[in-house]
Amino acid sequence: PAWTLALDWRGKDGFNAATERAFIAHDPLLSDKGGDIDAGVVRSFDNFAFMRVYDAGHMVPMNQPAVSLDLINRFLANESF
Repeated sequence: PAWTLALDWRGKDGFNAATERAFIAHDPLLSDKGGDIDAGVVRSFDNFAFMRVYDAGHMVPMNQPAVSLDLINRFLANESF
């Protein structure tokens, strides 16, 4: 969203120049589809990331529990989104 592009911080130019890319989440319950789903989009630069999760409101864990679990697991393991 526009508000993330307007934030004043040392990485503003890099974040604004970064492109949004697909966030592919792994859902083991979808093994018939390989377990991977197109779950949203993410833009990141340095240590700042903004993710939009499809079909979720502000309560992502309630709306998209498997996607949320994958997101938290990656965050805790310091893996990229």
